Amino acid sequence: MYCSKCGIKIDISKNYCPECGQLISGRARHMDRLKNAAANMGKEDNSRNLKYWTESLAPQYSGKNLTDIFGGSQIRTRKGNCLLISTREDFSLNCLDPGQAQEILLSDLKLIYGIGSITEQKLRDEGYRSIRDLVSHPGYGQQARQFLVYLEQNQPKQLTKWISRWCPCSHPHQLLVSSFCDQKNFLLLDIETMGLYNMPVILIGVARIVNGSIRVKQYLARSYEEEAAVLYLLNHNLSKNTVLVSFNGRMFDVPFIRQRLYYYSLVHDLDKIHLDILQFCRFFWKDQFDSFRLSSLEENLLGIQRHQDLPGYMVPQFYQQYLDNGNVDTLVPVINHNRQDLVSLAKLFSLLHKQWKKFQTS
Repeated sequence: MYCSKCGIKIDISKNYCPECGQLISGRARHMDRLKNAAANMGKEDNSRNLKYWTESLAPQYSGKNLTDIFGGSQIRTRKGNCLLISTREDFSLNCLDPGQAQEILLSDLKLIYGIGSITEQKLRDEGYRSIRDLVSHPGYGQQARQFLVYLEQNQPKQLTKWISRWCPCSHPHQLLVSSFCDQKNFLLLDIETMGLYNMPVILIGVARIVNGSIRVKQYLARSYEEEAAVLYLLNHNLSKNTVLVSFNGRMFDVPFIRQRLYYYSLVHDLDKIHLDILQFCRFFWKDQFDSFRLSSLEENLLGIQRHQDLPGYMVPQFYQQYLDNGNVDTLVPVINHNRQDLVSLAKLFSLLHKQWKKFQTS
């Protein structure tokens, strides 16, 4: 690692710079260890995989550019240019029934502050079967009326905030709230980056489910200089009613995007309802599967087996190879991998809706 003050190289075991005395934080040393480990992990295997992909793909895409392979178009923004690749395929989303979702939420008296399992049972014994019945209760009436306002006026963002006070993000109640959202507001999100921390975003994929099809847009940075444009264009897909749908996006995609937006002094409103499908899958199928990687869930739940798919951890090496030689053969699997992630995300989201009755909790 290097000293942030004088720039000389420092032994990672040291907690200060021997040249200028600058203290080195424990976090900085830890992150440097992580970066070194990631850089060296499986280097020999990665080289073999890269050689295999290059040799197998090069003849197929020899002499072609990205627009020849994917179509796409260059997008100009005030932050620079990038490439937009658009695809679509037939897809129908299973939606929860709003009426049934409403009744399930109303039947959970524990959504009212001060009511736990024991109190809930006492209230049921007294004849309070739903939150509607609590409207006339001297102690819980005011809260019950406020909850009904959010529910009957179809305010999913307020409902999500309310439910989040009592339930984790993986709770079935959080999924039920999606039934009150317009399907056109669901924005599926997946990104590809050059590493795990403070590294460039090279591809942002978003998708919407509209009129019986899933429409995917992929914003590709053809060089590091185009990252700002990719981040800037994400804003064109966000509105005040956007509902983000991701796979591990709470822990990775959204925090990563926030950090890169800060780096470029770009402003985006990412404070949205966020449905992280990984969290739901872990909650609903925790006793059935050992692995919750997307590829494992694809195989076990969707019957999908990817052929010649690029592992996500190899994306940085393939992208760097593209930058080094200018050939698109190693960039093609990165784009295909990202698109398949979005399609599989949509299918998992739909499956959760289809099987929601199995996941009702008291």
